[in-house]
Amino acid sequence: MLATVACTLFLVGPAHASAVNTFGSGAGSSALGGGGIALPQDGGIVFSNPAGLVRLPGENGIMLGYGLVRSELDQFPELWWDTNRDGLIDQNDPPLDMQPEYAPGDGMHVAMHRRIGRRFALGAALFWPKDRILKLSTFEPELPNYFMYDSRLQRYGLAVGFGWEQIPGLSVGGGVRIVPRARYNITATIDASVTGAGEGQDDVGELVTDITVDVHDMSLDLVTDFAPMISFHWQPGELIPFLSWLQVAGAWRGTTGLPVEVTGDVQANVSIEDIGNLDDIVLPVLLLVELGVYDHYVPEQFSLGGAVTPFPWVSLYGEVYWTRWSAMLINVTEVVDASIDSPLFDIDESAIHEGNVTHFVWRDTVAPRFGGVIDLPRIELDNAARYIQIRLRGGGGIEPTPLVSQSEYTAILDASRLVIAGGLQVEHRDPFQLADVARWSVWYQHHRLGRGSFERQWLGQPTAGYPIEVDDRGMTSIPVGGHLWTAGMQLELDY
Repeated sequence: MLATVACTLFLVGPAHASAVNTFGSGAGSSALGGGGIALPQDGGIVFSNPAGLVRLPGENGIMLGYGLVRSELDQFPELWWDTNRDGLIDQNDPPLDMQPEYAPGDGMHVAMHRRIGRRFALGAALFWPKDRILKLSTFEPELPNYFMYDSRLQRYGLAVGFGWEQIPGLSVGGGVRIVPRARYNITATIDASVTGAGEGQDDVGELVTDITVDVHDMSLDLVTDFAPMISFHWQPGELIPFLSWLQVAGAWRGTTGLPVEVTGDVQANVSIEDIGNLDDIVLPVLLLVELGVYDHYVPEQFSLGGAVTPFPWVSLYGEVYWTRWSAMLINVTEVVDASIDSPLFDIDESAIHEGNVTHFVWRDTVAPRFGGVIDLPRIELDNAARYIQIRLRGGGGIEPTPLVSQSEYTAILDASRLVIAGGLQVEHRDPFQLADVARWSVWYQHHRLGRGSFERQWLGQPTAGYPIEVDDRGMTSIPVGGHLWTAGMQLELDY
């Protein structure tokens, strides 16, 4: 009973971040395949290269957009699980039918930037999901899970930064991504009474006459934390006219995520009465648990890219992202420390073991991005809009999976992704004179996961999380594949 209560109370962990890490921020980055650090398009550049803020058109700008995020992943087969909750996994358990049907990640993209003088600019960007701001969740590693695309796509993102151009053509920038750290504590007492068997009492459960669970104190503290960003954007043509067709940019982002400090203090007082020749006693048992929960790991990342403008109406870019996935921490609860104390018996702490047996090997990845921007001929108008300027955007790349291997008792699924994206922007003067210039944008981005299967050798007996069907090679298989996509609209105003 005590173990059941402890698991129910403690297997939780807050979750924060957003679709920005997968798709990009705003129409500009999203339509370029999540890249474009050397081609700043709108205020969403704060998330990837704040140095580009001084390259945005207009003295001041505001961006407001809305995007849809969906995932459609290959279905899972029926699995072994203790579905009848009798403590055994066998033929008496109905098959577990769970599928990778994750909530949409729809949300609002908002950004603002302001130029101060000719050399300095400030900016802030926000992704605000529609359905939730905070979710308390971990996952069971024995069951198949695309944890990279589960609740990670439904979390908010917030960044602030600056760009400063002291040397002509060279701007440097810095900023932070703001995330909360969490501390979760609970203190509780469980009082249980056990009495001797009376007439007609044949069930052991009838000996337990009264159970009281009293939660004395529970607190969840969210504390602001910051992940740093440093970047640069260089236009060498400002000093060397021959290189006016070239732009170079780079950025570094520190590790971020949501570590959760969970401590539990549970005292169980078992009152024993009328049991044979035993005196009536109260047996106190004190359970102290410290859990380590780390939800939504966002790794350290370096990016370097360049853009060329062979003609005034077209720009092409290419860049590469090195991501330190090898230090990945996943949102599975780990028992960091535990002790059980009682005046009548002593339990060696070495006898208390972690229930989640996990072992993952992750690798650092190198992901390329490429694409471009084309400006169509400007159309002059005889009305308040004055003109229409259409810009076409497109990009893509490869996002390798960081997962190398895992233990035979876990089923984390992932695959490398092919990224294809595109979008359109229409610019004109604001006919309502609320701003100087208005820009309307649409975008679409598609991620195709490489198809394959996750195979494991059948262990010879029903095993939690394993498919029920076994092939003639003695292997079990879970299909891997599917796709993600995002699409949206955006309005920008320069004023």
